[in-house]
Amino acid sequence: GDVYKRQPVITANPEPAAAFIDVCGIGDSERLVPEFTGLWLAALEQDWKRERLLAELAGRPGFYVPGLYRIKAAERYPAVPVPVRKEAPRKVRRLAAPLDRTPVHSVIVSNATHFKGMFLVEIARGCRWNCSFCLVCKVNRPYRHVREERIREALDAAPSQARAIGLVGANLCDHPELELIIEEIARRGFRLGVSSLRVDTVTRPLLELLKACKVKTLTLAPESASEKLLAGIGKRYVRERLFELVELIAKTGFDSLKLYYMAGLPGEQGRDRQELISQVKELAGLAGPRMRLKISLNPFIPKPQTAWQDESMFLPAQIKQALRQIRRGLAGLGPKVQLQAGPVAESLAQAALSLGDRTTARALLRATTGGERFLDCLALEG
Repeated sequence: GDVYKRQPVITANPEPAAAFIDVCGIGDSERLVPEFTGLWLAALEQDWKRERLLAELAGRPGFYVPGLYRIKAAERYPAVPVPVRKEAPRKVRRLAAPLDRTPVHSVIVSNATHFKGMFLVEIARGCRWNCSFCLVCKVNRPYRHVREERIREALDAAPSQARAIGLVGANLCDHPELELIIEEIARRGFRLGVSSLRVDTVTRPLLELLKACKVKTLTLAPESASEKLLAGIGKRYVRERLFELVELIAKTGFDSLKLYYMAGLPGEQGRDRQELISQVKELAGLAGPRMRLKISLNPFIPKPQTAWQDESMFLPAQIKQALRQIRRGLAGLGPKVQLQAGPVAESLAQAALSLGDRTTARALLRATTGGERFLDCLALEG
């Protein structure tokens, strides 16, 4: 049967899954789904052959039909697909939708999911900040936010079993009506779940509102402690602001603070990681005796369409050395500071899927059908 697929990973780079998919939707579902279903129904009513439906879809913006493209022998990896039919454009235009209706939200709320009892509501899409490593600001551009009255409409649809509201967006503080939204959530008696906040956009009134909504853990993404690396990323906040903010978060009474950092950034050296160690030690002191710090440390992975898509990723031995240096540097801080770092092999697999081409599909198929390790299958496929 025909297979249609649309999600941010596919919008970013559909090639690793191209062998398994008939049609890839590139962009926002609000525009893609009506287009797709309209043509699908026309095909059923008029008894089109499968080939005609695929050709019609390929001729519309937002649809990539892998079967109408071929891969030429490439001197470099990844290989770029080339159209072989006139209906297939050389470049597929991504479709973006205005967020002017009731926003995307959960349909089912359950305690058997990762977000237990939480009703998720999208309040913004895209990102204003354009960080060099970030996929969201590229595949979801331009930045758009949902008006507060539309978000209230979504809250009206929350089922009775919902105990919390999760706000979905890249940087919630960019929403011009965020405080009104949180006040409405508090008025309705819900707890609140929020995603990562940008250091230079958090205010004291916002922290007090979050506390009133029973938020216990906040998340910030400093990414690095090095001014040189921060400039390369595009995060130009004043480092002293991070120290002031962590101290304010602790005094406001939050239980824990999660901090996202990356290792293996382009141009990173050992002294940059030593700066990270020193920064976390200072932040641990500012957090006071009660608030815990959770340090999430992840290797840099190049993402397609970003400014750093062609930057080299650290080799496995280099990643392990970088993580080992940071672990040793933070080892004396005790249980108050928790360091979380995923397996290096998982990061390598992510990189292969992120920047892979159609040869990656053969490794995926081999791994899923033969029960072999994905990285081993990649090596076998060359």
